[in-house]
Formats: sequence, structure tokens, C-alpha cells
Amino acid sequence: MTDDTVTTPRRNRRAAFPIPAGFPIDHALGCPRLFARVLGIGESTLHRFRAEGRLPSPIKVGKLVKWSHRTMADTAAAGIA
Repeated sequence: MTDDTVTTPRRNRRAAFPIPAGFPIDHALGCPRLFARVLGIGESTLHRFRAEGRLPSPIKVGKLVKWSHRTMADTAAAGIA
């Protein structure tokens, strides 16, 4: 039995998280991974900045943490990170 499939390590799939076309999209929410990508930082740095109060408060959707696309773009433009 030969295995001709090529697998990609999980970390490579995470690194390729795309920023949506037309970003920022009005009335759209994004996850912490997208926010980190927009700011050009890692997710762990994003969580540290959030704990330090350097980022705007997120919107809670149940247990999920989200930010509006407009908030992400404004934060990136302000140079917070």
C-alpha cells in the first residue's frame, strides 16, 4: 500500500490564514486570528496586548471573542501594535 498524498503540517495551514477580499467589510466580525494577521503580530502577542489593555474591547458572541472589521482596521492604522 503506497501513500501518494502529500500532507501539510498544521502550522503551515494556520500561517496561510487569509485576510478577506475587500477588508474591512462593513458590519462584519473577525476572530482573533484575523486581528493578529491584520496587525502583523502573532496570536499570543495579540492575547498579551488584550490582557494589557492595549487593544479595544472585543464583542462577545457566546463564548467567542470577535472584533468588527472597522475596529481592526482603525487599530492597525493607529499603530497600536
